[in-house]
Amino acid sequence: MNTQFNNKKTSQIPWLAIDQEEKIKAKVLSLNRSEKTVELLFKIKGGYRSGPHRHTCETRVYVISGEIVNHSIKETFGQGDYCFQACNDTHDEEFTKNSLIYVNYKSKNDLFVEFLDEEYNVLDTLTLQHFEKMMVAQSKEGSPKPPPPGV
Repeated sequence: MNTQFNNKKTSQIPWLAIDQEEKIKAKVLSLNRSEKTVELLFKIKGGYRSGPHRHTCETRVYVISGEIVNHSIKETFGQGDYCFQACNDTHDEEFTKNSLIYVNYKSKNDLFVEFLDEEYNVLDTLTLQHFEKMMVAQSKEGSPKPPPPGV
């Protein structure tokens, strides 16, 4: 089996901030290096807006609680909604309420998300290695912080 699971119950996995302002926190539930998949939970503070970014992989999102406005397609997703984002989907999301979402990434390489400026130049990325570091940190005692990807 190539899938790695966090060695704690989900409720005991510490939330780790993935941005400098700590508006986005994550729990990595599982990852599979050979299949390039990651499952995680995101906890996002209301008022956070992602800015333009591109999912360079297939992304499945289930809204557990809260609300997400996808400004690119002018669609709002609330509690219980499921959203599929195809590979290379570029969009801008706003979390209008405190939100908890389940995300499943499936890539063809180690790259999952590219963060873009207004002219769609790549500013930063989110990779499999970021999630591997988070999983290691979350599996240890306490709550050490891996370096954020610069989200």
